[in-house]
Amino acid sequence: MEKPEALLSTACGTDNLFDRPARRARQVIVFSVLLGVLCGLGEGLVDLTYQHVYPPTILCVTVIANLMVFVVIGLLFWILGLGLSPQRAHFLVLFVLLWALLHDLEREFTQDSNRGLLWLLSLIGTCIAAVLLSLWAWKHGQKIARISGLALPWILGALLASLAALQLYPIVAHERAIPIATQAAESSPNVILIIVDTLRADHLSTYHYGRLTSPNLDQLAANGVLFENAIATSSWTLPSHASMLTGLYPNQHRAQRFHDQLGVEVPTIPAELEQAGYRTGAFSGSPFFTPRQGLGRGFAEFGDFSFTPTQAFIEVRYVSAVIRGMGMTAWVNENIGQPSAIKINKSVIQWIDSTHQPFFLAVNYFEVRQPNWVPKPLRRRFSTGQRSDERISGRSKLPASQFPEQFQKQIDEYDSAIAYVDDSLQKLVNELSQRRLMDNTLLIVTADHGEGLGEHGLLTHGTALYYPLVHVPLIFYWPQHLPLGLRIQRPVSAKDIPATILELLGDSHSRLPGKSLAALWNGQKTLDQWPMPVSELVRERQFFGRSSNTHADIASIVSSELQLILDSREGPMLFNWQSDPQERDNLFLSPRYGEVAGELAAELKSTQ
Repeated sequence: MEKPEALLSTACGTDNLFDRPARRARQVIVFSVLLGVLCGLGEGLVDLTYQHVYPPTILCVTVIANLMVFVVIGLLFWILGLGLSPQRAHFLVLFVLLWALLHDLEREFTQDSNRGLLWLLSLIGTCIAAVLLSLWAWKHGQKIARISGLALPWILGALLASLAALQLYPIVAHERAIPIATQAAESSPNVILIIVDTLRADHLSTYHYGRLTSPNLDQLAANGVLFENAIATSSWTLPSHASMLTGLYPNQHRAQRFHDQLGVEVPTIPAELEQAGYRTGAFSGSPFFTPRQGLGRGFAEFGDFSFTPTQAFIEVRYVSAVIRGMGMTAWVNENIGQPSAIKINKSVIQWIDSTHQPFFLAVNYFEVRQPNWVPKPLRRRFSTGQRSDERISGRSKLPASQFPEQFQKQIDEYDSAIAYVDDSLQKLVNELSQRRLMDNTLLIVTADHGEGLGEHGLLTHGTALYYPLVHVPLIFYWPQHLPLGLRIQRPVSAKDIPATILELLGDSHSRLPGKSLAALWNGQKTLDQWPMPVSELVRERQFFGRSSNTHADIASIVSSELQLILDSREGPMLFNWQSDPQERDNLFLSPRYGEVAGELAAELKSTQ
């Protein structure tokens, strides 16, 4: 009488399919390649259609990376199954590969990593689905093997073509850059706009912070003009960057939500300067300051450090999980592939050295947004003793007093990241000085928004418009052309940076809106005549779309001592940001402030 396994094998049509180890290994590789390609296509398509963060080349990277991962997984479990019967080994490999495919695609749509009930149900569901699919594939093993063998050459050919396309993408993108119509005079000043992502002003020693976090910025400010109360137009990256390039508020340029793009009809400062004969370039570590958001127009070269083949490969889900695990054991550098300030500086200097033409350069440093990118010894520069490694949720609404150790750990790492970027910025300045470029360079240092560090229970940004989330540094440095050590108290908007650049360069025919901040240091305007800065936030950012006419869910206006916040959920709030910098005391219902609150609300409404 035949054994049950033999009967099952005959019934399922899998007899002789895995009778020899070499044949089994070949079929495992074929199945692994097919499922890896499916997984990569699924992950890449989700990135393109749901997240809209990556360019089309992400599809090539995710397919190739997942193919490699699945082949490793398949061969590993084939080796583990050598001691089993062919049927059991076959089922084991199928189950593991199918579960890996289903789990990866499921996690693409459920980003929450908390291991609660939903996580457990998801795990059970993917396991059950993998078992059912494995039984079906087991039953039709011979047919699947034949189809897979025929499809494999085509898949490998497509992958080779994808690799070629991946190499050609930067070349084609560069060739599509707008040609420079004229050439600026060699005596024209260079312009460098440094944007430190997520840098709140009150954590800089330049702004009287208790820790010496920014000694190099201190020196720049001492030899230039510093605005004590510069206000970002929003509390997250995309709308704020768009404002600094266009001179418009978010409701005007309409790049407000997660998937929005800056419209092609909106003039930008790099496009203006390119037409004036400047060579233009940008180098960004942020995934929201890239050409994909429409922010690359006018930049002849854009070093998008948030997407390189290496970076994209590392961010593939299973690859990143392996690297995180190896980083925890110190086997690999946990910051491998990240768009570090060191890499950005190197690319900037190479770009500057390639021509003697006057240039406009925009640089985004990202370490303050991601302090874990800072090397560990430097990350602990301001550590205040032993701290818990447990981190609280970035969207916690609980006060800092309930998590003193975890909040302090976050603050220590944040301050250390500021010091790291301050050092990196000085290294860039030193390189420019060695090339004798600083004497004729207008250098502007600012940030796109601040960060919550416990105020109102927040350890994040992009969810509110409290003062620490919109108060950013703003320093202008240009030797022999600007006042030395001038500090201006009047609140101003970061959206006026383009107008200021153009006036300092002598351009009086710009299409860009805004007021030149130079009027505040050359006596053209008195402080009380200056418009109050406005910030806006569309709370629902996770929608599809190209551009948005959506009105802000939260809007803010800042006077010389008060901030009015109109929040569609939380209601109106009025704070004295000078005497109450943590904004704990809402003065909106106080009879004493009723009239001024109404005036601020009317002024805010006029900008909408």
